[in-house]
This record gives sequence, C-alpha cells and structure tokens, in this order.
Amino acid sequence: MIRSIIPRIFLFLSRIGADPNDSDDLRLQKTLVVGSTLMIIPAGIVWGVTYILFSEPLAALFPLIYVVRSLLSLGLFSIRHDYRAFRFRQLLFILLLPFLGMVAWADSLIQARSFCGHSCVHSVHGLCVNNVNPFAGFSLISV
Repeated sequence: MIRSIIPRIFLFLSRIGADPNDSDDLRLQKTLVVGSTLMIIPAGIVWGVTYILFSEPLAALFPLIYVVRSLLSLGLFSIRHDYRAFRFRQLLFILLLPFLGMVAWADSLIQARSFCGHSCVHSVHGLCVNNVNPFAGFSLISV
C-alpha cells in the first residue's frame, strides 16, 4: 500500500507549477527545480537541527529559514506558475545560505583563534624537541 502511495506523492509534487502549454524542455526544467528544492528541504532541516544540537542557534537559523522560505516559494510557484521568479528565488537562497552560515560562525571562529594558535605553537615545539623532519609531516598532510 505504501509503495503505491509514495510514487503518487512524488508525481503530484513534481507537477507543482506545471502548465499544459509548457514545452517538454520547460516541463523538465520545472520538474528538476521543484525536485531539487524538495530534496534540499529535508537536508536543511537536518542541518539546522544539527546546529541546534551543537549549541549553535544562530548558525541553525539560516538553514531553517531556508526551509521555510523554500516552502513559501514552492507554494507561491504552485499558485502563480512564475518559473523565472521561482528559479531566481531558489538559486538566491541556495547561494546565500552557506555565506550567511559562515558569517554566523565568524564569532565562534574569532574565539577559536587563540586555541588554533596555541595548538600550532605546541606542534612546532614538538617538532623542535623531538628532532623530527618537519617536511615529513607536510608530506603526510598533502597526500
């Protein structure tokens, strides 16, 4: 029973914004953008919840906003059938999300700077004390 319902749901969702007057190429483009949006929404939920679990609520805000904005954009597309506007919104969301997430992490990275510097000093100290060839470690890292 469930096996017959799931393909019907995907078929229904892939027809969001479809117009009988669309060419085959345009119909394929619409299906691909809607399908990719529907696949990215669960990833955004997992991404946001993961940030919340790691006590990064500001960073979690951006993927969760993406999920809500994508659902609203999909609803608007199903009503208006304006493919160009829908495609533009989706591309804008997916391009801005990683950038805004990194901006949110900037504060955490600045705080972690002292830890990174501290660990680098200890690494160099270990190389000097133990008479280890420093290029050996670099060779292992670059492999």
